[in-house]
Amino acid sequence: MNYKVSYPPLTRYIIFYYLINTINLLSTITFIGLILLVIIGLLKKHSAPVEKYNPKKIVSIVTAHNEESSIGVILDSLFYANFDEVYLVADACTDRTIEIAREKGANVIEVDKHSKSKALNEAIPIIVDKVGENSFYMFFDAGNYVPKDFLFKALPYIKAYPIIQFRTRNANFKTWVSRMFVIMSAFFFKIQEALNNLGLSAILNGFGWGAYGFVLKEYPYTCRSITDDFEYSLKIKYNITYIGSVSIYDEKPEDFLTSFKQRLRWIRGYFYEMFFDIKSFKCKPYFLFLPLSFLFWIISIVALLTNFRIITVASSFVINSILFFFTLDKNDLNMVKSYDIFIFFFFNLTNLIVIFIALFTCKNTKWFRTPHKGIVETKV
Repeated sequence: MNYKVSYPPLTRYIIFYYLINTINLLSTITFIGLILLVIIGLLKKHSAPVEKYNPKKIVSIVTAHNEESSIGVILDSLFYANFDEVYLVADACTDRTIEIAREKGANVIEVDKHSKSKALNEAIPIIVDKVGENSFYMFFDAGNYVPKDFLFKALPYIKAYPIIQFRTRNANFKTWVSRMFVIMSAFFFKIQEALNNLGLSAILNGFGWGAYGFVLKEYPYTCRSITDDFEYSLKIKYNITYIGSVSIYDEKPEDFLTSFKQRLRWIRGYFYEMFFDIKSFKCKPYFLFLPLSFLFWIISIVALLTNFRIITVASSFVINSILFFFTLDKNDLNMVKSYDIFIFFFFNLTNLIVIFIALFTCKNTKWFRTPHKGIVETKV
């Protein structure tokens, strides 16, 4: 039998009212949760690493698509850092990227995937089968730079943990856009610190991470999302250890449009996992907090604006923006300007626009390249 339920106008309003209030409550709870995570992240409690593994080799893997302007910088830094082997996964390169890599002495694996995740999915088994499961593999992007003493500092942790995310910092910070990533990265990695302090897994950051071959064998890099790092973090049962005391550097976007596209890709990926691959959260359900915090935030803001609660929106937004600055450490503070706090209000406002667009376009999994120029302004 078919029953058609029709609510009177007052009842529909009450349902809508309670729904919006529930969302506002959930948004408040997630915001309080973020504040607590920042506080927990500030309370560092890393114990000395205990040696459990002895890597046969430490191998670096760089993915690149037409990066002739920057590929020499990352490859030179990897050789100077004394990695045992350096591999370039050249994805559909049509410029001099491959030629430069071979001149530098890198092993080149050519693929035609037009996708970082698909390129790694093809290349990783080839490299691990050749080098061995007991070797440690570090993953980098073409816009990265590795300090010469990286392996010296990282080795005690490599011998202690099966999969690691190291701290990533800005290689460039002269433009206001690139400095905004200093602030956002500091916040993100403080959350990473908090997750480990709680005995939970950290999240992979796309580059500056590494794992033993047996991890990569047990959990193949068969990722579909455009945020393949987040997807892989969900699928592996190992807890990812975040190490904030060892850094690598990354060239950040210097123009606003590129930064907007990059942030849009990240948020689309988080929403894609939540809406279309919810089963992937089975091993680490607490990771749902990340996309849900974005979802509740944007719905709450829209709901408050429709009720003309402008002061409430403005005050919550200001508090949210200021929270980021409490996560900056000494190195971060050396990169930012005093007036960046005012610029960040604008930049954080555009994050709301990014989230809103990503919510309705998260099925778009088209990968696009973030261009690099090989800029390294950081003194390391």
